[in-house]
Amino acid sequence: MAASDRVSPGFWVVCPDGFRGPLAVDLPDLGRAVALFSFEDEALLYLGLRGLNGSDGLRARRVSGAGLLSLLRGRWAGYRSVALDPIPELDAGTLLPLTTTSRERFVRFLRSVVEREATAALPAAL
Repeated sequence: MAASDRVSPGFWVVCPDGFRGPLAVDLPDLGRAVALFSFEDEALLYLGLRGLNGSDGLRARRVSGAGLLSLLRGRWAGYRSVALDPIPELDAGTLLPLTTTSRERFVRFLRSVVEREATAALPAAL
């Protein structure tokens, strides 16, 4: 598969228009974490289970790896953690910390992925 044929899977976040602020989950003794989802269906299920139906302006939105990196280093830099595919009933439970990582660690990982994708997209030198 050519590099140009690859598509970054990206992530799904729940936030109002303009990516002003993400849906966050509470971590016992650790503060709030940005909730990230692998698929739109997971984000929508989370919203439904939390009783959020979109009337509050929150919507599931796809964001590329580079876009998420920009948000986590910019507007969302105040969050200390990232929760991957959180489950509503477990916001304060024992499993949520297992699916959570520090924002700094996630940013380092995401930066390496974005850089690798950018390098792969460059045409080979002749």
